[in-house]
Amino acid sequence: MKNLEKGGTPEDPCKILLCGSSRHRGEPQLGFAALGAALPLALGDMEDLQLQAAGAYRPWKAFGQAALCNVMFTYELQKRLPVGGPVAVSCFDPGPMTTCWHLYRQEENRWLSAGMSTFEKEIFSYFTRLVQAPEQAAEAAISLATAETLPGRHAGAPQVGFANYWENGMPSLSKFPLPWNWGNSYDEVIWGELWQHSQQLLKAR
Repeated sequence: MKNLEKGGTPEDPCKILLCGSSRHRGEPQLGFAALGAALPLALGDMEDLQLQAAGAYRPWKAFGQAALCNVMFTYELQKRLPVGGPVAVSCFDPGPMTTCWHLYRQEENRWLSAGMSTFEKEIFSYFTRLVQAPEQAAEAAISLATAETLPGRHAGAPQVGFANYWENGMPSLSKFPLPWNWGNSYDEVIWGELWQHSQQLLKAR
């Protein structure tokens, strides 16, 4: 971390990027993660983070739980760094990719972006996340890694939300105010507990 701090400035910070997914919001229903139930970690439940208990494991649940860990690690690490300092931490969702089309094609609202016009992509983006090639998905990560400044990254900006989580190449909220989903990626207590839990796991190994 000290080497990263030496290599950046408040005006052009070093970037730490963690890969996330919108599936951190919950298990998908009709292809939308925000419609599903909250994940255990989002409710502060760390008894079975790796979903090893009988009947606990489901593929998208495990995927979302891992993605949520990265979202919370991003926030906690940024919280531990000086505000407006020489290191910026971001979590980005590259979106669904063709490398997992065998999974996405089973969902109700997934379409391949290949062959669509720009207009068609804009229309469909209101209803779904289009499945795109890895080269297209990588564009947002490259932009974040090479940008000299990050929008909203200043002393008066919120520590989380619009400063640290990105979807479709844009700052985004990692938690929507939905009445049926009580999970909260903005719970600072859970961030700290997850960080400590991870430290304990590393020491055990």
